[in-house]
Amino acid sequence: MSGRKGMKHYRVEIKQEAVRLVLERHLTYAAVATWLEIRKRTDRSLGTEVSRKGSLLS
Repeated sequence: MSGRKGMKHYRVEIKQEAVRLVLERHLTYAAVATWLEIRKRTDRSLGTEVSRKGSLLS
């Protein structure tokens, strides 16, 4: 994944935890971003990645 200037990359474990919190605890992306201290813009891409791959949890 090529990044834009200032773009932060997160470990797979962080992404998996974010997806788990959204799916299992029904938290909003914004709440998960705050909880995991990640940028709010990144969490939207998690949903896209889950849709594309089927799941980040496997």
